[in-house]
Amino acid sequence: MLEQLIKINFVGAVLVVSRWFGGTKLGKGGLIRAYGGCAAETIKLLKTVTRRPMTEVTVECSYDLVGLVERTAARFEGHVVNGDYTNEVVLQIELPAENRKEFIRVLAEESAGRIVLNN
Repeated sequence: MLEQLIKINFVGAVLVVSRWFGGTKLGKGGLIRAYGGCAAETIKLLKTVTRRPMTEVTVECSYDLVGLVERTAARFEGHVVNGDYTNEVVLQIELPAENRKEFIRVLAEESAGRIVLNN
């Protein structure tokens, strides 16, 4: 079963196979084929999702810059996960970790430094 998971490079996966004894002794080789075959058939039915490491950036800005922050986040595959709208706006942006540096650079540049980034 582990070999089946390794073959398709599954990380952090759990695979469970239950066997009910039906009176036929399979032997060591038969058990390996039975469990491995069941694992392979089960894996064929799965829908897989590739996960990417994510990070959060906290952005402080005035109300007139919220649209810029949201548009820029979307450009870098990010989105607002939390917002605090008081005198100033504080937004928590979640985005893929590999996009973090460029997001911060572009946001600082496009806001002409009017946005405070808390990393």
